[in-house]
Amino acid sequence: MHELVSGTGDAAVEITVVPRTRAIRRVNQIMGRAHTRNPNDGIAAAGVATTDFSELHPYQPGDPMRIVNWKASARNSNSANPLLVNEYEPEGRKAVWIFMDGADYMDVGTTLSALVDSALEAA
Repeated sequence: MHELVSGTGDAAVEITVVPRTRAIRRVNQIMGRAHTRNPNDGIAAAGVATTDFSELHPYQPGDPMRIVNWKASARNSNSANPLLVNEYEPEGRKAVWIFMDGADYMDVGTTLSALVDSALEAA
């Protein structure tokens, strides 16, 4: 909505200039999406295994023999696949990427209130 005001007088007029921001473009090749909104629940799917035990699963070709749980495998000796392997929690949380436009048109405003500062605060 644009309003044209012209004339003379003693009343002070306050003018606010708001920069026009460009549309956000889609970022291609997103590696993964969060399944929950809480970032503390976002455990990385891949990463260095910790010493925190998670569960047992049947041995599959390619699993290292050093992670075979020999005691549990002995109790499971009557099944078709008697070897059980320890599975550990992956280390770390999911990475969160926040992209901010740093082009020249973002360099508007005063030293007290600039568009880049508002974008950083929003991120």
